[in-house]
Amino acid sequence: ASGSVYLAGLTNSTDFPATAGAYDTSHNGDSDAFLAKVTLGFPVTVDATPSGLQVEVDGVPHPTPYTFDCEPGTNHTIGAPSPQTFLQARWAFDSWSDGGAQTHGIACTAPETYVARFLATDYQVTVTTAPPNLQVVVNGSTLTAPQTFWWPAGSGHTVAVASPQVVGT
Repeated sequence: ASGSVYLAGLTNSTDFPATAGAYDTSHNGDSDAFLAKVTLGFPVTVDATPSGLQVEVDGVPHPTPYTFDCEPGTNHTIGAPSPQTFLQARWAFDSWSDGGAQTHGIACTAPETYVARFLATDYQVTVTTAPPNLQVVVNGSTLTAPQTFWWPAGSGHTVAVASPQVVGT
């Protein structure tokens, strides 16, 4: 009923695989007894839009997409940390594909994919010149390039440059 099978037997293999932390992992004589637990888990994938953002499964962060085996009848917690910085943008959690809250429980009943949807809230913009260190005017302020800004998605800005400019001698 738990979705696991227990198997006991004997082996005379000198390199029988043993789980880390097993009571005894060495071959001791003609044959050794073993007990194996085989669990039939479902693959569960947790992803994000855009893929590559972080999600949490049972409080542990993972880059997306992340797939794990989910034993039938067990429950896990998935979460979407927000905000996140990725691909020169700041992303805020919007929704899960299953309609769940930002952090919520899932039950393992079948193979499943959960996708966290994020929206870009700010973009990182760098204003530079060639050659470097020339003066630029950004939103009315004169600055020496390069300059990096975080600008809200959809916002407008003015960038200008005076010409000619003298660099060095």
